[in-house]
Formats: sequence, structure tokens, C-alpha cells
Amino acid sequence: MKLLRLTSNNNNGVIETNFNEDIKIDKDSQIALLNTSFSINKKEFTISNFNNTIIYNDTDTSENTANLNLKTYSKADNKELLTDITNKLNACMKDTQQNIGSQFLWSVSNGSTMIQNRICPNNGDLFSNYTQGNLGKRTSNITVTKTTSSLNIVSNVSSSDDSEYITTYSPLGKGNASFRVRINKLITNQGNTTQNGFIIGLSNTSPQNFTFTNGYIDQDFHFIKVNDLSESTEIQYKIIGGTETNSSLFLDKQPGTSNAIPNKNYFNIDISEGKIRGRFYKDSEASGTVNELFSVPYNGTDDLYPFIVMRGDSTKLKLNNCKFFLDPYKNDFSRYLNPTSEQDDGLLGARPVIVKNSNKTIKTLRFQSSEISNVLGFESILLNNQAVTRGEYKNISPNIYDLGRQNPYFIITSKNIDLESYDGDSKGRLNILYSFGDNTENSDESVFHEVSNPIFLNIKNSTAKSIRNLRFEVRYADLTRINNDGLISLCILIK
Repeated sequence: MKLLRLTSNNNNGVIETNFNEDIKIDKDSQIALLNTSFSINKKEFTISNFNNTIIYNDTDTSENTANLNLKTYSKADNKELLTDITNKLNACMKDTQQNIGSQFLWSVSNGSTMIQNRICPNNGDLFSNYTQGNLGKRTSNITVTKTTSSLNIVSNVSSSDDSEYITTYSPLGKGNASFRVRINKLITNQGNTTQNGFIIGLSNTSPQNFTFTNGYIDQDFHFIKVNDLSESTEIQYKIIGGTETNSSLFLDKQPGTSNAIPNKNYFNIDISEGKIRGRFYKDSEASGTVNELFSVPYNGTDDLYPFIVMRGDSTKLKLNNCKFFLDPYKNDFSRYLNPTSEQDDGLLGARPVIVKNSNKTIKTLRFQSSEISNVLGFESILLNNQAVTRGEYKNISPNIYDLGRQNPYFIITSKNIDLESYDGDSKGRLNILYSFGDNTENSDESVFHEVSNPIFLNIKNSTAKSIRNLRFEVRYADLTRINNDGLISLCILIK
């Protein structure tokens, strides 16, 4: 029986030793591991000014740039890195046809990093279904008519409180999302101006949990309120935690009246570029002019639920072109991803038209440095689109997210001695000498493993031979390389 101690200073787990004399291996010999020791580089990764930029191309000519927080991450907080990437990419998406309704999520799937950009489609069936039944609510006097890509909304009664409303139980998207309506009709209610107008808002409480006090929804909202147009305060707004404020803005009206011009006044509450914005557009102003009523930071995680309160009845008030882009990770929108129209009706600003991405490869994501792409498990700084759904983006790393590896197992393979061992991943013979779990890893990331009862494997040699060079390698059990720090030692027995 021979005892061989092999050592190496390589930092990739490879142990290669050249002896000064031949080592004879007899016919039908066997080999076993006695012990091994090595140190793994402490799993930390620093986001710096040299690797913190990620660029997402939603088309071949439009790019969105995200800058990550400057921070050092470890195994303990590795998920925070993925959360920061998710939030920064969501916050950087510009208002484009390709981005509207889309949302990023970075996660770990079977140890690999998965980056995905899903979309909520611009689909009237979706908007209708998500405001009734188990998915939403329309109070009994609300009537909704569905179009190809929006809703028309009226109330059959007038009210001075919040008793007539329409809402969805699913939150607005957290990337680039919009909740919008257009005024088709708003005629002054000369009999009672308090029973007219509407409210478009976002609630941080699920509408399933709305409480009412004297007919008013007793929750805190971001909202825009449009009153009867004979009032001096036509348009008001409020943010969560704030007070109701007069905007001093006025709608486009029919000459000589207090009535709104049909289909010329638009209201949006948008989530984009890391903010929630209340916006008012009107056709009398130059194209692209935005009246911003409010703008508040958005953390990218809070659920906010869209709702509309109707004050006027159908003779005085009608809203059309209503749409809202919901969180695509909290719902399955696959049934709505084959829209029938490529046209939208009179929208300003970012047009939520149907995504026309017939060539999925035009969407790409690019890292500033290979440092961050490698730690995430990717082999290139440029990631092309692997998604099969039109309008979406997806890429899964071929390697493990190393920073997220919590309980590593190791295998030791022989590189120049054939062994009777096999591997399921390679579906064939792989020269595995030994496999063990890292149950002794300490704070210094050191691994010590000693075999209490050596297990001998057959060497595939039908005749005796002599060798001077022995080469082994320690890898993680998923066959990815380790990054060892300092000396690596391996003791083996041959008999």
C-alpha cells in the first residue's frame, strides 16, 4: 500500500504533483482518499464604480441604464444584491412602447441566476376580468363596456361620496406601469355640483380590505380628483400621508360652457423611473406637454391597487380608455398575450400600445464588467434574450450564483488515472475519487475532511504501470470550480 500526499498552490482547485521517481501502480490496483484540506476564498463581492452599471436594451436602438448601490455583499446578504438589481432595473426603464407594462425580477432557480422581464399586456379582456368576480369589484351601479384595449365606465346613479367605485384586487406593476383614463363626458350638474366628477387613485391597502365611514373609503391614497367643472377647484390631488391640494389647472372645455370637450382630457398615475407620478394631459397643449400634479419616490416593493370612484351618473359623466398595467409576477397573463389589435385610441405620453416585438433577440442586457456577470453565474457580459413569449425578456445563467451558495458539497476527480466511477450529469464515466459535504467549514472558510474508513475504488489498469505525475481536482458537486485560497492538500492511498 502506498501513501501519497499531494499539494498545490493553485487557486482553482487543481492539484498537480511531479515526483522525482516513478510510482508503480500494480495491475488491478485500488485507490482511496485519506484526507484533504483547503481554504475557500471568503465569499464576498463588492459593487464599485467599476462594475455597478447594467444596461438593458428594450429595442436595438433604445437603452436603459441602471446603477447599482455601492456595497460589499456576502453569503449572508446575497439576496439583497438580486433585490437591488431588480429595483434598479425596474426604476431605470424609460417610457417606451416596449417597456410599458413590463417589470423585472432577478431570482435564483436551481442555483442559477434567472433574470426575467415580464409584461402585462394591453388587453381589454384583462382589464374587464380583473375588475369583477374574484379578481376585482364593480359596485352594483357601475357599468363597464369593454373595447379591444381599454374599458368605458359609467355609473347609473350620482353620488357625493365613494359608494360607487371600480377596482382590481391585483396591484399595479412595479416597473414601468400606468393607470389612466380619458374623459369622454363631463357635463356640469346644475342641480348638485357635489354629485359629479370622479377620483382616480392608488391605494396601499387591498380593496378587499376597504373600510367605509359615512360613505367614504377610509384609507390613505395617492389620488387625482376631478370635480364638477363649475367649481373653482376643478382638479385636486393628494399623496399618501399628504393633504388634498388644489392644482389650479383646468380642463379643455366646450366654448361658453363648463362642459369638458369629449376625449381631450387625460389623467394618469404612473410608476416609472423610481417614482409615482400623477399627470394631466390635454389636447390644447403642445404634444408631449405633461402637467405633473405630484411626484413621489417609489421603493419598488410596495403593492398599490388602482381604483376609480364615480360621482356623476351616466347623463353627466363617462370615462373611457381606462387601463391599468398590473404586476405580471402576481398573476398569470399568458392567456392575454395574443392581442387582436395593434392600434390604441388617443393616448399621450408613453403609449401603452401592444408590444410588437416579433424578433425576441433585439432585447439584450449588458454588464459593465465581467466581475459581476461571473459572480452571478453568467459567462459573458452580454446576455441575449432566451424568452419565447413575445414582448418579454429572459436569461438563465449556465453556472451557479456563487455568492448564494449556502451549503457547498465537493467532489474530487482524478485527471490522469482512470477510475471505475460514473456521473449522472455527464451520463457516463467520470473519474470521481470521492464526494463529501462541507460540514466543518469555519469562519475562515477552511475545509478539513478526514475519511474515517477509506473507500477504495478500482483503478482501470489491466497491466502494471509507472507514473510520476499525478493530477487531481476539487470541484463543487455541481462541477463548478472552487476558488481556493492558499495551499491545498490531498492524501491518497493506493493498494
